[in-house]
Amino acid sequence: MNGGNGEGKYASYQIRTMFESSTDNVQTPSRTCPVSEREINACSSTEIRGFALEELPTYDILPQIYLNSAIILMLPIMKDHQHISIDKRMSATDFEILGMNGMISRSFINLAISNFAEACKWVEKLDYRRNNNKSNELIVFDELCGTCSTKHALLKRLADENRESSLRLVLGIFTMNSKNTPAIKGLLSNYDLKYIPEAHNYLRNHNQILDFTGIGVNVNEFELDLLEEIEITPDQITDFKVQYHKDYLSRWIEINKIPYTLDELWEIREQCIEAIAQK
Repeated sequence: MNGGNGEGKYASYQIRTMFESSTDNVQTPSRTCPVSEREINACSSTEIRGFALEELPTYDILPQIYLNSAIILMLPIMKDHQHISIDKRMSATDFEILGMNGMISRSFINLAISNFAEACKWVEKLDYRRNNNKSNELIVFDELCGTCSTKHALLKRLADENRESSLRLVLGIFTMNSKNTPAIKGLLSNYDLKYIPEAHNYLRNHNQILDFTGIGVNVNEFELDLLEEIEITPDQITDFKVQYHKDYLSRWIEINKIPYTLDELWEIREQCIEAIAQK
């Protein structure tokens, strides 16, 4: 499928529905739908925004002007290969940590970390490794390691303690492939897969992605690989995230006729995560 102007083909696109609020005119994204591999390979790299859609569009998306009586705006996503420094990423989100605001704030103060930018640097430098108990809000301090889930949940809780409401914790599903994740190239080849839809947590400050996982994620390229995203709470990085991810994979397997069961694909995914951790 070509873009609306018929110019060129790109790697991926995002489908997001936006709903206008009658009270504050703020538009908040809802969940989106899976797309087929055929469309990912052939569609325009476009972010499609609709307003007040009664139904989410299915994976057969066309560059229409109207859908369900709603205007669809198609906005190109620009690809930027430059890595954004942490100072630039934090220019609009830094704040002072006040120790009396909560146990996470006090834990950072005890490390002589007094602002959010320094907290993000500290978190980003920690080893990428799974934690023993993701429900423990202080587990990153206890084990001095973390994943995208525990690291960003910690930073979101820190922001909440200090009443910084602009930062949102996001769960995104993206195409994990050999280009954006070189460590899994051999595994994907062994299982004859071009990519696996993977769940990833990060922060958003308005429309800017902030990623402090510490595994070299290029947020500009990552956004091009996003299939869908939703805002979550720090408490949802455990069972909710796993179930959401598995539900997506089940639909993806069915739509794309993937020759693996959900359990088999999940095991392949686990091998990929282990390969990433070893790097």
